[in-house]
Amino acid sequence: MHDIIDELVSPRKLGEISAEPQRLAEEAFKAVKEYRVPTTVFIDPDGNVYAQPTVYAADHAMDEIVGIYSPGIRVHDIADDLRASAAPRLAAIGILVHWPDARRAT
Repeated sequence: MHDIIDELVSPRKLGEISAEPQRLAEEAFKAVKEYRVPTTVFIDPDGNVYAQPTVYAADHAMDEIVGIYSPGIRVHDIADDLRASAAPRLAAIGILVHWPDARRAT
């Protein structure tokens, strides 16, 4: 029983902020659909992107909240929010972004 609850409340790592936003958004979309409750997508201090049910999201160290999404969200909307959050952070630390869709982040 404890394992089932852990899967429902534990943050799900989607990838790192340097990953292509569309791919991270697709993973976030899957998490939102599986959780079936409002889900927070956030970046931790190490630059990892996670999804977790919003009610439990405060239990994990966060550096920035990308957004809080309900099951009706579109992948495109999550990707836009990820671009807006990740592109400036990557530019600030000098990482050249090679995303095919990086132009939309500016």
